[in-house]
Amino acid sequence: MTSVEPHPPVDPSIASPEGLRQRAQRTVTTLIAAKLELGPGKEALCRLRNVSTTGMLVETGQPLTRDDAVVIELRSGERLSATVVWTDEGRVGIQLDHEIDVASTLRPQVVKAKGHIPAIGRAPRFAVAAPGRLSSLGRSCPVTVENLSQSGARLTLSTDIPLDAPATLTIPGLSPRACSVRWRNELHVGVAFIELISFAELSAWLAGASRNN
Repeated sequence: MTSVEPHPPVDPSIASPEGLRQRAQRTVTTLIAAKLELGPGKEALCRLRNVSTTGMLVETGQPLTRDDAVVIELRSGERLSATVVWTDEGRVGIQLDHEIDVASTLRPQVVKAKGHIPAIGRAPRFAVAAPGRLSSLGRSCPVTVENLSQSGARLTLSTDIPLDAPATLTIPGLSPRACSVRWRNELHVGVAFIELISFAELSAWLAGASRNN
């Protein structure tokens, strides 16, 4: 009886760290931030460096081991299930469960979330439930940061703040972020940061928050 392969063949470009020097022609070099899901309630920021039809090289501060099952969520919302095949000091080779069309998967897509202005994709967002403080127009109030990305945050607060109002969001463990109010409803506001939180800063903060929970 012929056995059935549970996965596509492992791409030599991600099969080992050495394979990076012998990557297949179909491999595309990128620098794309994405969400790495390790299981219920376990999320981390990651960065896609090489992408092929069957695998990826991923950078992340999240400790992983070989054969870990993970899901990569892209800016478009597309989710790719995969398995870790090697790790090397913050770099991870993963094998996708199903082959992908690289060009289609990486193509920027316009995403419109409720209450938001349409944009080309969205930075990966992470549920955090962290305390913070929002200062705007001479007032300062405590907030709960419900979700956080490199480009903005969703906050719960009781103070009414006008749309487009300049503000500063302070979250313990992160540098204060100048921002503006982009949307609001009765309980929440969405703020967009004037400058992105760096990959390294947010990745380290999320890893620390994960350890403390």
